[in-house]
Amino acid sequence: MAFVVNPFELAIRNDQVSIRAVDHLNPSDPHQKVWQIEDPATYARRMPTFTSGSMAAQEAIRTFDGYAYFRDRRQFLSGRIAELERELAAGKGDPADIEARIQGMKTRIYQIEFWGERFLNKLAFQLTYSFNVNGPQTFEGAELLGGEVDTTHPWPVTFWFGSWDGDLLTGWMQGTLAVPFLPR
Repeated sequence: MAFVVNPFELAIRNDQVSIRAVDHLNPSDPHQKVWQIEDPATYARRMPTFTSGSMAAQEAIRTFDGYAYFRDRRQFLSGRIAELERELAAGKGDPADIEARIQGMKTRIYQIEFWGERFLNKLAFQLTYSFNVNGPQTFEGAELLGGEVDTTHPWPVTFWFGSWDGDLLTGWMQGTLAVPFLPR
């Protein structure tokens, strides 16, 4: 469960403000690719900490009972298959399209049942990253805030990925970026 987020290129913007920051995996050689780095200590600061059974991951998706979560998913898919089979029997729609959708849902049910515990426990997995952004930073629109943003010092960033749903192939991410602000 330990992997490096690479590249790390952060962009936050709206009509008035734009924040951009880049973190180089190897600050002494910004163009070096991860597979070219022989010493893992070079990017150790970018490695996550891993938590299984994370309450934050479960709270983020409001799922505290993985068994019920996937049981409900299987029931939903089974119900949808039954609806599509009725449409097929009634001669509604394109039979090939309906059959493909039914097969897709049956495959999802099979995957949920086959992988079971692997799907369940990943709902509460959390990978947390915390490091100082070492590359170029820009902040446009700070004058609207009544000051300047310091782009000469690293910006601390902390974020996590988790709450993986192996059926929907989705997860959750949240975090913070600390931007040094110099008021006027």
